[in-house]
Amino acid sequence: MNIQVFELVTGNYIIGDVEDGAGDKYRVLKPYLIMITPQRIGLAEYPLLPIKREESITLIYNHIIGVWKPEIELENAYLQQTSGIKLATNLGPDFQS
Repeated sequence: MNIQVFELVTGNYIIGDVEDGAGDKYRVLKPYLIMITPQRIGLAEYPLLPIKREESITLIYNHIIGVWKPEIELENAYLQQTSGIKLATNLGPDFQS
């Protein structure tokens, strides 16, 4: 998996699994919109309109301001949302490296 965050010219942030970044576009699997409020950061299925759930979207370079690897907490939240598996966050002192 290649989980990335995209900042778009619209001001939206999208997180997803980048399948292909060739040419002048990215193909992003399981895209989610990052919702930022003063209280928290959450994820919402993209697009927000209940027309049709897209399994992938194509983002054109001209519509992207930046791309980066998410912080581990955001990546874990995305993986939990898309897989339904609750990830362990604290395994205790016996498992610390």
